[in-house]
Amino acid sequence: MTLPRVLVLGDSFIRRMHQFVFNALENYSVDFHLKHCAVIKWHGNGGPTVTKTVQHDLHVIKSFKPDIVLIQLGSNDLTSETALCVGSSIDDFVWLLNNVYHVKVIYVCQTIMRQDQSAFNCKAKLLMKYLRVVLESVPYAHFWGHRGFWCPPYNIYVHDGVHLNPGGQGKFYHSLRRFFRGFELAYCFHLLIFPSKISRLREPQFYIFCTCLAMLLPFCCEPFIIFLLCTF
Repeated sequence: MTLPRVLVLGDSFIRRMHQFVFNALENYSVDFHLKHCAVIKWHGNGGPTVTKTVQHDLHVIKSFKPDIVLIQLGSNDLTSETALCVGSSIDDFVWLLNNVYHVKVIYVCQTIMRQDQSAFNCKAKLLMKYLRVVLESVPYAHFWGHRGFWCPPYNIYVHDGVHLNPGGQGKFYHSLRRFFRGFELAYCFHLLIFPSKISRLREPQFYIFCTCLAMLLPFCCEPFIIFLLCTF
């Protein structure tokens, strides 16, 4: 059985998240408790821009050969560039991943806001709007918004106002976990409907459909899967 290969690619937010999950209690998992559904690889570095990622990290794409890439980039770029420039760089990177490295599905994550940095946050909002519009017309690319980071009810930052404290890391993890719920749905649907064709999990259209279901059912996806298994 060939499982889809997913690369979580990004900056220090991804690096710190991987370290947090690796050292955390059993409630967290580096494979999001989905090792039966997908092969997941993390790759995050401190301080990279989109340009530096293209220059130094494409070897990960070549070696891992992911079917799906989840991108968390842009935060470092926004400190010195306009939202339009950063959005254009991300759009070019998405094109590169699909057309040169044959990544079937690419998700671009929302840039995480910063504490008491209104100028940066304004650019982050503009970048989000730009990416939503630009990626809407790209069949293999999609925008992923992180819930709960606009006006968090409690402090989610460490002293620098940029990176996340344990509470913020928990919110970030659950946002990514919500993304991966699509794999649970895809896996269960295929076990039920295509038990002899589990390789169809690699088909991007089916995964996108299941991810959309996960977004529509954020609080009841897992009960929904159990219901399917019990009633089909």
